[in-house]
Amino acid sequence: MPAAQRVEQILDAAAVVFAKRSYRDVSTAAIAAAAGVSEPALYRYFPGKRALYLAVLDRSADAQIAAWRRIVASSPTPLAGLRAAGRWYFSQMIEQPQPLLLRARALVETGDEEVAKHARERFLSTFEFTKELYEEAKTSGLIDAATDITAYAWLFMGVGALMDQAMLMDLKSDFDIELMRRIMAIVWPVMLARDVAAAPTDGARPAKEPGHARQ
Repeated sequence: MPAAQRVEQILDAAAVVFAKRSYRDVSTAAIAAAAGVSEPALYRYFPGKRALYLAVLDRSADAQIAAWRRIVASSPTPLAGLRAAGRWYFSQMIEQPQPLLLRARALVETGDEEVAKHARERFLSTFEFTKELYEEAKTSGLIDAATDITAYAWLFMGVGALMDQAMLMDLKSDFDIELMRRIMAIVWPVMLARDVAAAPTDGARPAKEPGHARQ
């Protein structure tokens, strides 16, 4: 097997193992067994468990940001992009939770400060991406100029953290789409400024309508 393909095989297996158990409880022997390689073979590609874990985290975080960028690029407004990204995150929780579990565990369970620092940095990079979308919405006149975009970005990330926590506590079956709709009916208006309007269709600045968004 070509080296690049073998690396992906090991990363795939490691992502599954790390999603199920905490970093400190996983051994390289367990990862090698899951990947179908010997432990010495694993060390030919990764110098140790930490390097492998960081590679798995980076690949997962890069995949999420890449997906969000594609979603935002195809959305009519930054706010529509945020909502679509949130829906994608929820669908991942239901259909493909391993990457989300992996990142959630990395933030709270590592016991390794270098790994925890790396996980925090990747989390904050996602936060900055969210904040940039709110900034674009404000610059475009979609939300009020006085909007505290930092607070709103944290609130958006907080909804994702709620989903992460539900997965960590094995509450995914209780966190269904109907519950998510009810939560967003409460939270989404709070994520927007008091004055929100639809995106302009003729190049003119939209008129403001207080209290809700029209997308």
